Amino acid sequence: MVRPSFQTTACFLLLSIAIFILRAAVLQGVRSPHEGLDQSHHSPNGLYPSEPYPILGDVNYQHESLSAPAATGTKLAFLAYWMTDCHFGFISGLITRLLLTNNKLHVMRELSSQIPDPPLAFPMYHMTTEEREVYDANYRVGEHKDETTPRSETSINDGILELLTEYRNESSLAEYYFAYLEKRTTPTQRIHEILPRLAELNSDYVAFALVNMTDVKRQCRDSDARWAAGTPLSPLDGIPVAIKDSAAIMHLPPPTAGSYLFHARNLASPEVRSAYDDPTVASLRGLGMIILGHTAMTEGGMTMMGYGVKDGGPFNPHA
Repeated sequence: MVRPSFQTTACFLLLSIAIFILRAAVLQGVRSPHEGLDQSHHSPNGLYPSEPYPILGDVNYQHESLSAPAATGTKLAFLAYWMTDCHFGFISGLITRLLLTNNKLHVMRELSSQIPDPPLAFPMYHMTTEEREVYDANYRVGEHKDETTPRSETSINDGILELLTEYRNESSLAEYYFAYLEKRTTPTQRIHEILPRLAELNSDYVAFALVNMTDVKRQCRDSDARWAAGTPLSPLDGIPVAIKDSAAIMHLPPPTAGSYLFHARNLASPEVRSAYDDPTVASLRGLGMIILGHTAMTEGGMTMMGYGVKDGGPFNPHA
């Protein structure tokens, strides 16, 4: 009779203990992530009929403790072994399930199922092989440019003009510029065409959280005067641009980052306005661009749902 070695027996015992602990942790995680939630809230879509869940749109915030493991050195090597190289494949599944459960992924799935018209899961564009080759070639050319000295305002405008000219037939920015330059239209005329369309589309796609019509029209009048005098601030003068709701825009309410907490602050003090532009906004305004307002965000820009309850969007027009 062949007896197992002490090392084999010890490894088997440790493995059994590890499996038992992981299994207990997983089961505990499944039972406990809802602690502190209103017990009357149950899954409206029936994914987890016996579990209490938050309702999409309920702004009674509950603090949840989330944790992710951090490991280096020997611990990291040990974890990597059990997740990838271990012959017992079910162990990596247990560890994965433990991490997902402890970080409330099932709660996020339930909330996502409550969105009436879910946004596109992967709203990204994948380049074709030919487009990738052109992109890589342009990137390599850019690597050899001398960027050691600060660029002057003149050189920036020259660079913008070069791009607009190169892509005249392909870029909507170029279309704006040449229409203004050739006096076929003005920023005010263009904005009167854009704003009704923006309002119409926003009801479906919830792209904007806030647009200050009065200020937008004032910016356009100022741009009209500069183009009429032949002194635009840059080739981008009079072209509208939208700003994410995480950057301050002077004279507008402070940004909310898509959060009800900051939105409630603004509602409580409606007279408060941002006294400055975010540096990025200031740069765009310095080029004469028309700052339309804040675009809708998912809360804090962090939720995996791609949906913000405060504004009820945004939605991808290509979905």
